[in-house]
Formats: sequence, C-alpha cells, structure tokens
Amino acid sequence: MKVANIIKNCKEKELAIMDLPDTQPLKNEIKVKVVKVPLTTGDVAMMNMGSKKQKVVGQFYSGEVVSLGRDVKEYKVGDRVCGMHKSGTLSEYINISNKSVIHRIPDEISYEASVALLFGGSAALYFLKKTLNQKRKLWILINGASGEVGLIALQLMKTYGHHVTAVSRNEKFAILEKYGADRCIDYTQEKIEKYLDQYDVVFDAVGKLNVNREVAHMSKNSEFITTHVGLDLIGGIVKNWIFGRVKIKMGIAGFKKSDIETLFSLYSVGGIKEVIDNRFELKEINKALDRVKSGSKVGTVIIDL
Repeated sequence: MKVANIIKNCKEKELAIMDLPDTQPLKNEIKVKVVKVPLTTGDVAMMNMGSKKQKVVGQFYSGEVVSLGRDVKEYKVGDRVCGMHKSGTLSEYINISNKSVIHRIPDEISYEASVALLFGGSAALYFLKKTLNQKRKLWILINGASGEVGLIALQLMKTYGHHVTAVSRNEKFAILEKYGADRCIDYTQEKIEKYLDQYDVVFDAVGKLNVNREVAHMSKNSEFITTHVGLDLIGGIVKNWIFGRVKIKMGIAGFKKSDIETLFSLYSVGGIKEVIDNRFELKEINKALDRVKSGSKVGTVIIDL
C-alpha cells in the first residue's frame, strides 16, 4: 500500500510516496480504506519537531471500514467513519483501535466535509468551549482567522451570538465576512495592539502573537488564548498570575469523540460549514505541503486517496 512518508532532503523535510506492506487488523482493530485526509499546520509542526516514532504523516482521516478484528462488535464492514489516528493517516489503509477517537459519518455529511471539520473544529472547541457558553455577548478577536482553526472558531462564535473581529490579510476579508466576521483587520497595515482593549477575548489561532506584548494592551479581566506552547510564555503567565490582570490559556488540543458529535450536530443545522482551500492527489503531496507552509491558504487542504 502507498503511504506519504517523512524524509529529510538536505536540510529540508519533505514527503515521499512509498510502498509498505499491507497488514490485517488485530483482534481489537478496525481496518479502514482511507478516502480523505486533511494536511494541516499541525502536521507541519510535527514534521518540524522531528519525531522518530511517526514516519507516516497525518493525524485525521475519513474512510470506509473494510475489515474487523474478531473482538470488534460496534462497527461493521461498509461503515463510513472518521477520526484521529496517531500513527499517521496518509496511507491507503490504516488499522485503528476500536477505543480510538472514531465516529460514524452521518448520511448527510460527505467524507470531505467530515474530515475538514476535524482538526480545526476539535481545536477550536478545545480552546473556546467555555467562552462559547458565556451568557453575555462577548467581543472576540481571532488572529489567524483564515486558517483551519480560525475559520471554524469564527463560525462557532457567531453561531453562539458573539461579536467577532477577524485578523488576516485584506485579500481574505471577503471570505471572512461571508462566514460571519463583524470586522476585519489587516495585520500588514495596522498594529492590532491599539484595538486589544476593546475585546473580552483574544484568540491567537495560529500561535504567532507575542503574549507579553499583547497582554500589556488588554483590558483587566479579559482573556488571552493561544494555540502556541513554549517556554517563552512562562514569563507572561507568571506575571499575570502574580498581578491577576489578564487570564492566559494555552495548551495542546485534545480530541474527543464528543467534540465530533458536537461539530456534526452544528453542521447538520447550518451552524458551521467546511471551508476547503485546495484538493491534491496523494502523488501531489509535496505541492500540498508547500501550500500549507505558504501561509496563504484559506481553510483546509485536502488529500484525496
């Protein structure tokens, strides 16, 4: 079977299509013929980290169940499923544990739509779940609003009745407004610091803002949420813990089956939509990788297997 494997070419890491032996599922595993995979900024980050364990790239998938281990009773051959698989998903077939994050795809949702919601949607829910359920209307600024996390976060916030300012480039304003942005700021033309005291929540969906710098401009009791995790955040967190000025939240997003259920429910009633930037075949994997790295994409890059 063909897989997209991480290789090192000179100083750069890229992906190569390789043939690996196909294997049958163990007694508690489900074998899935993969149909769609999102190539995400999270995948690029994992490649940059240089994990020795994972060589096949990809964290999420949608596909069809083709065989079952003898102890698997809750799924059947032919089921359309999607989920997360830590051992890499850019592969024609994967064997996944029946205890992993896996969910049947409802009839009204396509393979592509389901998988386009997974990374951005699950991450957005992880960071913003408490914010979404606030009873009062909040003013929220999303940095990186045109990415796979930012666009789902934007739609979630609007569905729950909050006011959203989207930070991106001017050429992306039309699509951000299409998906509900009340206001757009071009970060190449304006410094967002002068606006930050207007917001209850600042969500850095791409983890690129300087926490210490931005927090200094925010109002007391507001909240700064970032997808970035690093030692450079410690100073700002300690300072704010001592003086109690702004709440700071960071972390590595967790993915739960209940989050997929929430996303599918919202999708079914029109609360959120998938946004596809581009589609590539497996043989075009490095073109897809370049697109993800470019910083120009809007929404999710999909690989068709």
